[in-house]
Amino acid sequence: KAIVYPNPFKEQATIKISNNKNVIYTLKLYNDLGQKVKTISNISGTQIRINRGNLKSGVYFFQILYGGKTYTEGRLMIN
Repeated sequence: KAIVYPNPFKEQATIKISNNKNVIYTLKLYNDLGQKVKTISNISGTQIRINRGNLKSGVYFFQILYGGKTYTEGRLMIN
């Protein structure tokens, strides 16, 4: 399970996951049209920081993958 805070956010959000296996994850971020807008690879640990960068305000969906399969997914909002 993933916890996103703050949500909604303006500049940066943190996604907290349980990484009991000490493995490497990949995060994929999609806009509300299902288009992939960001990929973050080689994630280890329990916190993933998402910087807004050039992302527009709106709802985004994320997928965290491990070994090519979905580990968890969720939603975040940018103000």
